[in-house]
Amino acid sequence: LVDLEVYREGARSLVDGRQVYGWLTDNPQYLPFTYPPFAAVMGTVLLVAPFRAIGWAWTVMQLVLLWVCTGIAFRPFLERYGRRHALVQGAVAAVLVHLQPLQEGIRFGQVNSILVTLCLVDVARRSAGWWPRGSLTGIAAAVKLTPAVFWPHYALTRQWRALTASVG
Repeated sequence: LVDLEVYREGARSLVDGRQVYGWLTDNPQYLPFTYPPFAAVMGTVLLVAPFRAIGWAWTVMQLVLLWVCTGIAFRPFLERYGRRHALVQGAVAAVLVHLQPLQEGIRFGQVNSILVTLCLVDVARRSAGWWPRGSLTGIAAAVKLTPAVFWPHYALTRQWRALTASVG
């Protein structure tokens, strides 16, 4: 869970008053915090319990988010199964968890599952909802810059409100 340790140490730097970008994780990795400052703020919740407990909770959360993303991404397929759609959703998620990117995300404690869920919920929702489209993508980009790839998409598809909400 080396990536999780990076986020946790970034948050610890913020709380302890040490330089967020001038600190490395412990031996043997010596990894720096290289994410936006908002990620260190959000990482403070990782300090509420011992690292081992946080690691287990993080792993369970990633599996739950995989199940959620499977339900959204495979919605048309799952709707064919009626009342059994949750069971089929779990079966599809069980197959997906064996893909190498997902296995590495779980093993390293990456935030990708959170980012993908935020972006997928934002882009795939059927109705406007109470929050502006693009805002969840913006939150994801505030944690890690990769989701900002949606900004050119919003501009090219002339979704100016979503772009404004996301960048804001």
